[in-house]
Amino acid sequence: MQLTPAYRITGYAPYSVDPTETTPLTPYTPVSGGAVHSDSFKVSTVKLAGWKEYLDLPDGRHGKLDPLTRNIDKGQFTFRLLDKTLTTGSNLTRWLTAFVGDGNGAGLLNGRKVYCEESLDFNPATGVGTWSAFATGRITSLALDRGRQWYTLQVQDMSTDLDDRLFLTPPHPSATTAQAPQLLPVGLRIPWGPVAASPVLTGTYDGTIGFVGGSGDEGVGGTPIGQVTFGTAENRFYRTRLKDTKWLLTSNRFVATLTWNSGANTGRFQGAVYGGRASQANNYAGTTYSYQTTLVLVQLDPSAPGYSAFPPNGTAVTIRVEPTAWEVSPSMPVLVSDTHPVTMLRWLADGYFGDLKVNGAPRRPIPRYNPTGTAGDPFYDLEQDASFGTGRWAFTESKSRREIMVAICREYGLAIDLNGAGQLTITDVRSQSAAITGTLPAITNADTIATDPPRWSHTREGSVSRIDCTYYGDHVRPLTDLDYWPSSEYDVSPTLLELDTDGRIVEELNLSERALDANGKPVQIDCTSFRGLVPSEISAPNNGSTSDQSDREKQLRAAIIELQEEQRRLFGTGPMTAVIPCRRTSVVASIRPGNYATVTVDELPDPTTNRRGGTRLMLCTAREERGLVTTLSFLDCGRNAVSTAPTLSAALNATDGAHAIDVTLTVTTAGAVVDYCVTSTSVAVRPGDSDARWTRGTRRETNGTSTIAFLPGGRRVWLRASTRPLASNGFQRPSAYTYLGGTGYLDLAGITGPTAGAPSSITKSTAHLAWTNANTSDPVDVFLIQSGSAPADWTEAYRIATLPAGSTQLDIGNLTAAVGSSYTWLARCRDASGGLSTGTGTTFVSTATVVTAPTPTALVVAGGDSGTTQSLGDSTLPDARAGLVHRWGVMLLSTPVDPAFDREIERAPDSGGAPGTYARIATLKGWTANHFDPLPSTGATYWYRQRCVGQGADPSGYSAAVSAKPSRLTGSLMVPERARQLSTLAASDATLQPNVAAQRDTGSPTATFLTKGLRKGTCRHGDVVNFSPAFAGTPVVWFAEVRRDQTAAKWGSVTAVGNGTAAGARLAGVDVYPLKAADGLGPGSFTARLLLMQKGTPTARNFDGSGVAITSAGGTDTSATLTTAPSASDQYTVRFKGSITAKTNIVGLICRLDVVVAIERDLGGGSFVEVWRSPSPYSVADSSGTTQTYNIDEPPTVSVSSMTTSGKFRVKVISATVSGTGVTSLSVRMKVNASDGAYGVTFYTATNQYASATPDADDSVEWYAMEGS
Repeated sequence: MQLTPAYRITGYAPYSVDPTETTPLTPYTPVSGGAVHSDSFKVSTVKLAGWKEYLDLPDGRHGKLDPLTRNIDKGQFTFRLLDKTLTTGSNLTRWLTAFVGDGNGAGLLNGRKVYCEESLDFNPATGVGTWSAFATGRITSLALDRGRQWYTLQVQDMSTDLDDRLFLTPPHPSATTAQAPQLLPVGLRIPWGPVAASPVLTGTYDGTIGFVGGSGDEGVGGTPIGQVTFGTAENRFYRTRLKDTKWLLTSNRFVATLTWNSGANTGRFQGAVYGGRASQANNYAGTTYSYQTTLVLVQLDPSAPGYSAFPPNGTAVTIRVEPTAWEVSPSMPVLVSDTHPVTMLRWLADGYFGDLKVNGAPRRPIPRYNPTGTAGDPFYDLEQDASFGTGRWAFTESKSRREIMVAICREYGLAIDLNGAGQLTITDVRSQSAAITGTLPAITNADTIATDPPRWSHTREGSVSRIDCTYYGDHVRPLTDLDYWPSSEYDVSPTLLELDTDGRIVEELNLSERALDANGKPVQIDCTSFRGLVPSEISAPNNGSTSDQSDREKQLRAAIIELQEEQRRLFGTGPMTAVIPCRRTSVVASIRPGNYATVTVDELPDPTTNRRGGTRLMLCTAREERGLVTTLSFLDCGRNAVSTAPTLSAALNATDGAHAIDVTLTVTTAGAVVDYCVTSTSVAVRPGDSDARWTRGTRRETNGTSTIAFLPGGRRVWLRASTRPLASNGFQRPSAYTYLGGTGYLDLAGITGPTAGAPSSITKSTAHLAWTNANTSDPVDVFLIQSGSAPADWTEAYRIATLPAGSTQLDIGNLTAAVGSSYTWLARCRDASGGLSTGTGTTFVSTATVVTAPTPTALVVAGGDSGTTQSLGDSTLPDARAGLVHRWGVMLLSTPVDPAFDREIERAPDSGGAPGTYARIATLKGWTANHFDPLPSTGATYWYRQRCVGQGADPSGYSAAVSAKPSRLTGSLMVPERARQLSTLAASDATLQPNVAAQRDTGSPTATFLTKGLRKGTCRHGDVVNFSPAFAGTPVVWFAEVRRDQTAAKWGSVTAVGNGTAAGARLAGVDVYPLKAADGLGPGSFTARLLLMQKGTPTARNFDGSGVAITSAGGTDTSATLTTAPSASDQYTVRFKGSITAKTNIVGLICRLDVVVAIERDLGGGSFVEVWRSPSPYSVADSSGTTQTYNIDEPPTVSVSSMTTSGKFRVKVISATVSGTGVTSLSVRMKVNASDGAYGVTFYTATNQYASATPDADDSVEWYAMEGS
């Protein structure tokens, strides 16, 4: 058939005019004068209706594929256009020149999209032809050519759009496994591998508290400002002073998503203040302190994405707070968890990680070929292939779309290409893919051009002598590692992930001699999506060891080995390439970069026969069209022959049949590989070849036996083998799989497991589980299901605890089903590779016995009329100012009941002098005393009550109700360079410990004082009184007018009234000093008192523990009764000592023991309450097989008031968690032996303290703060 090529191109209007870039470009109208013409930018090489015949034949090529790096460069095309004159007798008015500018003097054509079509059967007589896409790209230059008549357009293909930068905004919601860092709750929104998402943050919408942009003091008529009160104490107490989080919350760079009505309603709201509220003038007073309970939000514009009006007042909501703008970094990463690599490529093409429009849609997606989401869609087809496995990405810096897509293609054996229409397509180029094992296009002599013979080369320049790959092991920080009361920022990501940025290198140790002969270059491949957790998914340290700890690491290392083999197979001795000019045949038309083909061309050498001709398997890397000639470039991938499959046999390893299999291979034509797939023993059908669980086990170049080790005991292992030739043993196609004969699998020996006993102490919500356990080497997993029978398989969803090796019991609480409900539980041992012992579930039934939480006392209301202070400032902010600020609301004071139980606070509106309907407004941790309820100044009355909840107990009864009206409270803002924490200014000796606690004083005058502090020496300008330990709602008071040069004289006026009274008694003659006036308060509105105290004579007291060592979780060591208590300063030092050890059973694998210790006090009534817990676990780990020891020696000091002479302290081991397999031990106690006299409880009693008019060197100053009327 005779070919009659014709071409036509269309230029399109810019993105700013038409974001779809489908509107043909027309000339812009100049500022002076009208447009030269109104034609669309449509030109052709032939006469064609609607097109100008101003186009010369195009020249250029499509993008080239680099088979080593998988990068695709930018295709280049040249179009020459005639600039025809439009006015007779003048050369100034021309057709193409009319398009060069935007009418205002700026250039127009650069960056415009151009679409070129081709017809090979155009009939000039009829003007009809079959048109198809030839090239699509963007104009990169416009230049005059051939004098005055012609312009030359240089066009790059649409791969230029791959250079867009990513991760400047949060990912599009359609990327369902991707997440930007969230600010609240701390942790993950989407699971990251085995790391669960954070518990949902709940709360209550309190109502509108003001308006923005309206009129009057309250801004009525503007955009509503609403307030949400957190209701989940655990989330409220999770830190906001984490790294990179504080400034986002305090600078209003966050957006909150609220969900209500069980998820039926969702809305996004702009963040205004974290922990504060709007003032009447629409100014915000916010704080970054960690213990806040509120969010102030502003309603978005109705046209904004995610807009919703605020829900009705009192609506229960779930809350997620995310940044609106941040710099992606290792501590603020974009995460994508366990996603198919082709799915990730699809999301990248669709623009889900790039810049988003105002309506939330991707700004510039890359069109995909046939994006139907069904069979025939290249992306859909490959997404169905599970053999690729899944990737886990952590993006810590902004990158280009091209950079990420190329890396994914290299890691997973993929290639991308842009067709003539500018549409992205994808191919599988792995040596074992269907693309290479099926029927391939065949290039023969009939497709070549006799006058333009093919070219062939074999170069040393591209040879590879070594291929090293890097994968990553990340750590997760549990919330328990973080101190509940931070005094400074944590260097911890809000995700709680510590991302591995260095990686672990897998060196290619099996280099072929032929590869060494070529003496090629080393190659490093950074497998950025090959990530796992340390130590649960990846052993730590690894250092290239083959002692894999988990399925995840085995899969990653196996994928790396296959990647190394793929590269070595093609480049080990240097690449062989062929460039073949071809006729425009149908076979040639079907081959694009990334496609395999067979090539049988007489001019080409065949390295297998050392003759010309022969059929070779080749990978297309480039395609260039010039008129009637299409030039294809290929990488020679070997002989077009299918290898013969090996034979395979296997048996359990004689030494370790629970964890290892011996595999015997008879290699046929070349080296062979063995893959294994681990399933439950209940799986009776071999998993399919594309199942992601198939993992590389071993490779052999010759006949023989290899061992596959570190398999999970008690599981079923399926085996398959395939011949995979390398460069050193004959390029050719791989064989089909052959499978283990007989059943096709081997069942590994089981693990010795526990024997369940009868549950005891069963109530409605609790039970004590016990078992006997002869296995002292492997940790114990405990599973529980609310059912009278066991599930078909005890999956991870049912696991409730992992206990140290040798454990024999577990107390469980928080059983929530009704009385008489059945529960089934099972204890199993787990080995280092994830194998589980067998066992039979045991059932118990909950009883009517009810454990009830203790009932708290009534709340105490402290409002503006009775005086209070509130910390509203942040001393670390550079713009913090000195002065006083105001908040409207109700301050609720409470005495903690028991730290083990949370307290729910409820509020009700007044209804005729009685409470209306109560609604929960906050849940406080057990040790929290105060809660601030921000409410508008409406004069309405509210009622409050509280109850205790948690610890597997039924809620307590409600406390008595109290009522209050919102009032204006006043608090201080602190100057950074003057603010000083009291606890850092303590006395250097231990005779009088600083004691700072909340105290209400009923002495003269009648105003109520809420803060009290002791400090060694004199009172300084700018000193700070604070509570220690701190708690939610803590007042912080800054004294602005207490000067050093005034103190001696002022003290001199203090009378000696009160001598001989109890320590800390008030003196009638104490002087009062006004604070500096600020924010409209008069000088007398806020006052401070100074009181001189003398320390008295201290006496040291010591009470030992029992001396019995604690050896397991839950164990305690209790002190003798404190017969001489209380301490003069309410300070008690509880010193304990001990050691923990760990020794691994398998060298190279980590065995780790983490121990958490707490201190509890008993005031004398027989009830112990926790007052201290180790901020982070005591840890010891071993991977060498040698016992490692960590010695514990802690002297924490705790503050306890109301201690009696019947009181006690005790040390308790809260948890002892073992990771890995090995031998561990634990020993902790207050008194180790008779010589340990300093261990146990130490404190000081003292004679009465007296006041005097003369300050002594060791005196202290007592401060009181108050708010006047």
